[in-house]
Amino acid sequence: MSMLDKPTVRVIVNVTGLPNTYKVTHSDGSVSYNGLFYDLYTKMKKDLSKKYKFVETYDEEFNVTRALDGIRDGKYDLGIHNFSTTTKRLTDVNFTQTVIMERDVIVYKPEPSATLTTIVTLFKEVFMIPMAVIIVFGIAIGWLMNKFQKGRNADLKGNKGLRRAIMATVATFLAEAGMMAEESPLGVFSIFFTIMIMILALAFNTYITASVTTKVLELGEESKYNLTTIPGMHILAMKGQAIGDNFRRYGTKVTEMQTTVKKMVQKYLDNPKKYNGVALESSVGLVVAKKYDLKMTSSNFGFGDAVFAVNKNRPELLEEINKEIEKLQESLETERICKKYMPGGSTYLCVL
Repeated sequence: MSMLDKPTVRVIVNVTGLPNTYKVTHSDGSVSYNGLFYDLYTKMKKDLSKKYKFVETYDEEFNVTRALDGIRDGKYDLGIHNFSTTTKRLTDVNFTQTVIMERDVIVYKPEPSATLTTIVTLFKEVFMIPMAVIIVFGIAIGWLMNKFQKGRNADLKGNKGLRRAIMATVATFLAEAGMMAEESPLGVFSIFFTIMIMILALAFNTYITASVTTKVLELGEESKYNLTTIPGMHILAMKGQAIGDNFRRYGTKVTEMQTTVKKMVQKYLDNPKKYNGVALESSVGLVVAKKYDLKMTSSNFGFGDAVFAVNKNRPELLEEINKEIEKLQESLETERICKKYMPGGSTYLCVL
C-alpha cells in the first residue's frame, strides 16, 4: 500500500515533560522526542505504519480537556497521554485498554529534619519502660545466678560476683550475650538456666526493635499523608483528570488548575503554607518528586488506568492499537520502557 493510499491518523502528543513526552533539541538543530508513553506509542507506530500514515501535533502547552475535545470533534484521531477514564469522557471518546496502571499519590515538600525531637520522643515513648525492666531483671536474675550458679564468678570475693552477674544479665538484654555464655557453669541446671535467659533476652530485643521501627514510621513524614489525615488537607490537582474527584471522596479540599504539571508544582512550592501538596498519577509523581526534591506518598489512595484516547469514528484504529498494547505487554517491552523512565520500585504497575 502506497503512502497516498494509507488512511491518515492525526495524533495529539503531550509534550509537557516526563513521563509523557519531552523534547530534545540536538546540536545540529534537529529535534527528537522521548518519554515513557511516547516510546510506547513509537513501538506501536512502527508496526501500524504499514497500514496508516501518522501525522503528529506536538503540544508543549498540553491541556487534557482541550485535547479530548479535539479528539471528540474529529480534529485528532489519537491522543498520546496518560489519560484517565471517566463516565463523562466515555460519551465523547473511546479509550484503549490499559497501557499501564497508575497509583494516586501526593507529592509534597518534607519538613526540616527534627532528629533531636525524634530521639527524645523515642526515649520517652519506647525506651524508658524497657530500660527500667532491664535494670530490674538485671538485679533479680543477677542475684539468682550469683546465688544458685556456684561456679560462676567463684574467683571474685564479696559482692563483686553479684555485680558481675548483674552486668552479664544487663549485657545479655542489650544483645551482648557473650559474658553470660562464657561464664556459665557447665552443670545441666546452669546451662538450662542460661539458655532460658538468653531466649528471654532475644524476645525482649525483638520487641524493642519492632517498637522502635513502628514509632519511627509513625513519626515520619508519611504518617501525615494517609486516609485518616488527608480529609483536612488542601491539595492541587490537574483540571480534567479523575484524580481530583478521587481525593474529594476522602474529604480532601482540591483546587484544580488548567495548566501544566510544571506550573502546578511551582504554585505549590510558592505557597507551601496554603497547600499540602500536589495530587498526581504515580508515573508523573515519581519524576516530579525526583526533579524538585520532593517526597511522594506510599499510602494507598486508589489506583487507575492510564489509557490513550481514540476518536469514536475510528473503531478499527482502536482495535489495532489495543492489539499493539497487548503485544507490548506480552513481549515485556512495556516493562522494559517503564524501567527506563520510572525510578524506584513502581514498575510493577506496568506489568498487567
